[in-house]
Amino acid sequence: MTEAATIVAQQPRRVFLTIGRQGVDAFAENASSWFLIRSIDAPDTSMPPHHEVLLARGPFDSAGEIELMRSRGIELVVSKNSGGAMTEAKLVAARELRIPIVMIDRPRTPPGDFETGAVDDVVSWLRRRL
Repeated sequence: MTEAATIVAQQPRRVFLTIGRQGVDAFAENASSWFLIRSIDAPDTSMPPHHEVLLARGPFDSAGEIELMRSRGIELVVSKNSGGAMTEAKLVAARELRIPIVMIDRPRTPPGDFETGAVDDVVSWLRRRL
């Protein structure tokens, strides 16, 4: 999150921040940019001085995301890589509007004793342990 905040701070912009309510405080010291902060729940941390909070739950469609970005004059999107289809509409909208995206990687999962994507491997692993 800190790296994304550093990137945003390099140039004043109108930023669409879709990282959830946690992590907003990483952008709190940025007084040169304006932030549209969309979250399901209201952030309970420090906020950037210039912001609008939009409480909403997806899924969202591309047409709605385009309208939202245009109406707020968005120049940069900062989003978490949730790994699901819920983020697709805003990414499509940003691409269509030629708005750059800063994507925050998902936290890495801790290594486990066993990893696989095959059901047969899971069954074999369970049989050895039971």
